[in-house]
Amino acid sequence: MSDYVVFAGTTEGRQLAERMERAQICGLVCVATEYGEQILPPGNYMKVRRGRLNCLEMQVILHRESPKLVIDATHPYAAEVTYNLQKACKDTGTKYIRLLRESLLPEQKLMNFQDISEAAEFLQAQEGNILFTTGSKELAEFVSYITDIGRIYVRILPSVENIQRCRGLGLEGRQLICMQGPFSVKMNEAVLEHCHASWLVTKESGKAGGFLEKCEAAGKLHIPCVVIQRPKMEFGFTLEEIWERMKRDENMG
Repeated sequence: MSDYVVFAGTTEGRQLAERMERAQICGLVCVATEYGEQILPPGNYMKVRRGRLNCLEMQVILHRESPKLVIDATHPYAAEVTYNLQKACKDTGTKYIRLLRESLLPEQKLMNFQDISEAAEFLQAQEGNILFTTGSKELAEFVSYITDIGRIYVRILPSVENIQRCRGLGLEGRQLICMQGPFSVKMNEAVLEHCHASWLVTKESGKAGGFLEKCEAAGKLHIPCVVIQRPKMEFGFTLEEIWERMKRDENMG
């Protein structure tokens, strides 16, 4: 059994798990990928469960662990995961709280699009190389709109799963930039220059997601920033607000 179950998919989720381990709070961290498991520090109090879960599988975990609170720290764009988790918590009578990532918009003008398909349709009609920095999950949809996939460069986390997914879409090794962030403005500039990029595609991922550094780098090189807007977010709390609540619950002062 675990006092808390954290569904982690963001930097903030990892940071919360690290704080819980240091405070000797027992819990379970659920991550989707092997990479997500690897970046979590080894610990004695926080267990890790790896693998993508549907709603029923989430319910099984919640029944088994009987946590007093579930913290949803999944990525802001993982809308389906959040929906399933909210339903699983409701069906099992488990308390649920959403950890919201801070949203930050730079001063420079951005080219905002509602989704991947809308952005891809626009870029199909443009010329020049494209640096895609939203991860490999939505890459298949993006690639399907671009006739000349030789224009596409992707920066992805260095995992076998990601590389295989990209190669399966027809992208060659020269188009894959496998790196782990966080990335500085200068590093983003270097990658953009390396790709001879005319366009940068990113999500509005907030401060922890390196959004501002990407936009600043693109601005310095006069490269348009194509932004996939964040889905409408439900009410939630910041990392600090959730941590203060947990400390009160644990009588930690």
